[in-house]
Amino acid sequence: MLRDILTNLQDALGVSADRARLLRFINQAYREYYDRTDLPGSLLEQSFEFDPSVQLVTLPWYVGQVRAMRRVQTNAPVTLHDLSPRYHTIPWHQPFQTFYIVGRRAIHTPISVESQLAVTIPIAQSKPFSVTIKGQTPSAASIVETLQFAAGDTQKVTTAQFAKDDPLGVELISRSGDVTADIQVTDANGTVLCTIPNSIESPQHIVVQWNNATSGTYATTDSVIEILYKRVFTPLMFDSDELIFPAIENAILWKARGYYASLAKDELAGQQAVLAEQKADSLFKAAIESRDLETVQIANSAPNPFERAWSRGYITWGQIR
Repeated sequence: MLRDILTNLQDALGVSADRARLLRFINQAYREYYDRTDLPGSLLEQSFEFDPSVQLVTLPWYVGQVRAMRRVQTNAPVTLHDLSPRYHTIPWHQPFQTFYIVGRRAIHTPISVESQLAVTIPIAQSKPFSVTIKGQTPSAASIVETLQFAAGDTQKVTTAQFAKDDPLGVELISRSGDVTADIQVTDANGTVLCTIPNSIESPQHIVVQWNNATSGTYATTDSVIEILYKRVFTPLMFDSDELIFPAIENAILWKARGYYASLAKDELAGQQAVLAEQKADSLFKAAIESRDLETVQIANSAPNPFERAWSRGYITWGQIR
């Protein structure tokens, strides 16, 4: 739990460092380990139904990385590619069992009309926060506008008119400051462009092409896809927040101590940072190996001596025993 990590980190450092600084070290350590491996609990399966008449689709903000895909009805695997095969010199049609990752977008739905954007939070906050939007306008390739929400504000509207995707549209939407509710961004027609969850600062949506006009249309039963994905990284914010894999709590603690030591100015700081880093990696490795051992022991049960005996040729009862 974050409360325990913060308390232990303050005790270990012997200083009354401000919470924001310690939280930065903790989340930096957590993010490094999260990106390094697929921690237990970080992979999820979910089925999505795609409209056969639509070529490009966006996945929800919580899908961080796609690991595997298959069709629900037939269990047929779906292969992920980049877009390069589309530009071969020979005639090319997108194969049926393939998806192509186009990129990542800040919004899940294109702007329906060139307009100002409205940013709304359903619950008034007791502390100020801000929302920053970077994107294309009719008169500029890219501008940045920040909307400042004072305590009690629930909606702000941009001064700039943001353009449709041509080709970039809205490139970035991010929030600064903690909030207790999700934020919605809409255009002049009321179309919801994206949601900024209160658990992350900047949403990103994976855009995939799952068919094209030359591939024909697919039956509705073939449009349900099961996706194995890695959840987007969620930083720790509140004292009650728990690591996705609590066994690495001590590794996070030592990694954060290493970050703190690396910024100190005394002559022993460098050595302390290296030792803390080594300790953290050792604890992390032990936690992962312990988890892997649990699964391996279940899978590797005692072999059946009669299984596939025919493939081993002549065998005696003495050998079996």
